[in-house]
Amino acid sequence: MCRLWHQLTQKVDEFFDHALAKPYRVDVYTRFVRDFEERLNPLRLAEMGIKISQDIDSTLSLLPTPFVLFIDCSRPADPAQHLEFLTDLLSRITKDKSPDAHVLVLSTLAHTKLLFGDLEGSKTDIDAAWKVLDNTDAVENSVNGAYYRVAADYYKVGLTCKVETFTVPLNM
Repeated sequence: MCRLWHQLTQKVDEFFDHALAKPYRVDVYTRFVRDFEERLNPLRLAEMGIKISQDIDSTLSLLPTPFVLFIDCSRPADPAQHLEFLTDLLSRITKDKSPDAHVLVLSTLAHTKLLFGDLEGSKTDIDAAWKVLDNTDAVENSVNGAYYRVAADYYKVGLTCKVETFTVPLNM
């Protein structure tokens, strides 16, 4: 039975990677994958959820499915819905059951907050992710990469803000 869930995960992941599936990914995730997500590998679920979070837009959930084809999906996502989706995903993936999946979603949430300008929220999530990583023996490279990418971006933004704040013009 476990093999069947693995095969289903692979097929759903293939579907999400297909270019023509992009307008339907949010719907398929919320109406199909959410029904059996507790049976999926938590890390694969986190990866799928992160992929889907990039497609979150308030107008897609309000329109009937045939009209989705006529919407410009390249528009930026609504920050509140994007953060709500990732926070909900994080609440369903516990750090006790799957610390690597928890860190992956937490790092993505921190990166999203950073992109939307919430430096304090981003720092809080980065610190929480580090606590979990520090107590975990083996973590997949993609999880480490997500953590270190957001940590580096956070410190780049922090240094940029400090340099701009404390720059004193020279009087000649």
